[in-house]
Amino acid sequence: MAFLTFSFGAISVLAFAPFSWYLVPIITLMWLLRIWKDSNPLTALQQGWLFGLGFMGFGVFWLRISISQFGGVDALLATISTIMFITVVAAFFSFAGWLSCYLTKNPVIRLSITIPAAWGLMEWMRSWVLTGFPWLALGYSQIDSPLRSFAPIFGVYGISWILMLSIGWLMLGIVYWYQKCRAQAIKWLIMALLPWAIGWILANAAWVVPYGKSLQISIIQPSIPQAIKWEPQQLIPTLKTYRQ
Repeated sequence: MAFLTFSFGAISVLAFAPFSWYLVPIITLMWLLRIWKDSNPLTALQQGWLFGLGFMGFGVFWLRISISQFGGVDALLATISTIMFITVVAAFFSFAGWLSCYLTKNPVIRLSITIPAAWGLMEWMRSWVLTGFPWLALGYSQIDSPLRSFAPIFGVYGISWILMLSIGWLMLGIVYWYQKCRAQAIKWLIMALLPWAIGWILANAAWVVPYGKSLQISIIQPSIPQAIKWEPQQLIPTLKTYRQ
């Protein structure tokens, strides 16, 4: 089970660019929610950490390259630093699992309320604790999905929460379906589809209107090679390039 949890965490990265398979979290997180819905807080903590290891490990491995090539750190030390960082950040997923299972033992309440809420809280905390690392917030994976319509209202963490709500409700629908409780199953399945339907309806909503005189701005990218961009002796030439 540990290997599968780690693997599903790693696969979740496919939801983000350049792949942008925004439906992937529905599959991968259903595995995690399947565990969390009946777990004790300690097991939820452990499984959350394993999921986080796979998720962050495959999602931010590039840090090793940045630390080594552009930070001037030895490759081995950069690798160790990256592994330690991933291990610490994965603890936020542990917190979400522990909190959601500590608050209630009821699987329905866990899937429909506490897990989505704990996940949203976890992502928000991850964005500012110890200066923050908001990379790979689930909401960013939905930039091409109907859920993106909620961004002007709730922001990226609100989208993460809505996505987790949808997955939790979908999980409840499947559970009730296999328990032969068809009416309950249909209710939860409809609720799971509701955020996507509302997002689709809101896709063409105009949240802002032009006001006053328009202002034209430009963004300049001088295309200075990364290999020399941060060298001290390159500072003045870089500033001259921007001025020109």
